[in-house]
Amino acid sequence: MLPGVVLLDQMLRVLEDSGITGAWTLSSAKFLHPVWPGETLAFEHEALTNGAIRFSIRSVGMAAGTLVATGTLTSRQPTQGRRDGHEAG
Repeated sequence: MLPGVVLLDQMLRVLEDSGITGAWTLSSAKFLHPVWPGETLAFEHEALTNGAIRFSIRSVGMAAGTLVATGTLTSRQPTQGRRDGHEAG
C-alpha cells in the first residue's frame, strides 16, 4: 500500500509542474481509499479565493474513478516579529 505522505509529495510536484510554487501547509487531508503499487492516479487541484489550494486524487486504474484522497493546502506566510521565532512585544 502506498503511504499518504507519498501521495502528498506527488501532489506538490503536480502543483510545481503547473507553475504553482511556494511553501505550503497542509490544512486538511482525508485518505479515503488505499492505493496499491502500479495503480494509476489523477491529481486535480483548484485555487480558492483565499489563496489556498483544494486538491483531490482519484484512481484511474483498477478502481477507476475512486476518490483516494482530498485536502486543502494553504500558503505558509512569513513569521512576523523577531527572527528567533518569538513575538516582539
